[in-house]
Amino acid sequence: MHEHGFQWGTMVDSVNAFLASNGMAARSAAWSAIDAEPDWATFSETEPWTLGFAATPNNTPFVNFGSADGCPDEPGGGSCNREWSQHDVWAVANSSLLGWPFPEIYNEMGTNARQWQQIKLAVQPAWMLTIGTLTQWQACEPTQPGGPTPLGCDGARNLPEVGWQQLQALMNGDPSTADPVYWATDIGNSQCPGGAPEC
Repeated sequence: MHEHGFQWGTMVDSVNAFLASNGMAARSAAWSAIDAEPDWATFSETEPWTLGFAATPNNTPFVNFGSADGCPDEPGGGSCNREWSQHDVWAVANSSLLGWPFPEIYNEMGTNARQWQQIKLAVQPAWMLTIGTLTQWQACEPTQPGGPTPLGCDGARNLPEVGWQQLQALMNGDPSTADPVYWATDIGNSQCPGGAPEC
């Protein structure tokens, strides 16, 4: 995974070099992203990718639009799923200070937002700036009118502005975690209207 992360970072660096050589760097830049989730892979499987990416010479940033599966959402600490710790989630999301946490804030009851605030509290005085939020409201729309809600969406259909508000309010409601949360984003499934042939 380290080599894959390094090669991915090298590719992103080459895109930025192309933008610079064609006079576009003042208004465009390429970053990378990773969806790091404890439920998908162990920490020992995930961290090498981020370290490989961070080893590229130009220090291009990446965004982690991942999750904190099973991490505590209340004070007191504890482990996350698949033997991740809160510190592990931070280490991947913030790798070598090139990573920018952009977490999934799906849960309508605020659990995900509380998990990320608790991670920030647990790793202090280490630095962590959560720059935005990802929701899945569009992806949870039924694929057919009146159809069933897709799997994994029950209780996890925050609107983009609601996910952002949850994290923004928690982070800035405590002086020890206060930082701006800049952006709200949402993920959807591309659907071709009317079953167009290009689908």
